Amino acid sequence: MNRLTLAAEDGTYLVPGDQVKAFNKDFYGGEAIDKLGKFENFHEALLKRKQLLPEELQKLREQGKEKSVKFRELLAEKLTIENILILLKGQGIQE
Repeated sequence: MNRLTLAAEDGTYLVPGDQVKAFNKDFYGGEAIDKLGKFENFHEALLKRKQLLPEELQKLREQGKEKSVKFRELLAEKLTIENILILLKGQGIQE
């Protein structure tokens, strides 16, 4: 992945001017903003999926399918999502 930001000495990040285009006085776009938007979509999808997985797992538990491949796949997905969110929190991205 090519970085689109530069780290400043104070810990904030800067985007070079050639990475941003002004659409009007209130909104900006460009490659850096597009990548940020895609990341935010990814993050929202993770959070939404994290909310849905317990319901799916509970349904399989009620059917006595705790040892099924589907149950194990969903449990692995839940743990993977939780791990990704922990990594994001460690980088200061996830609250």
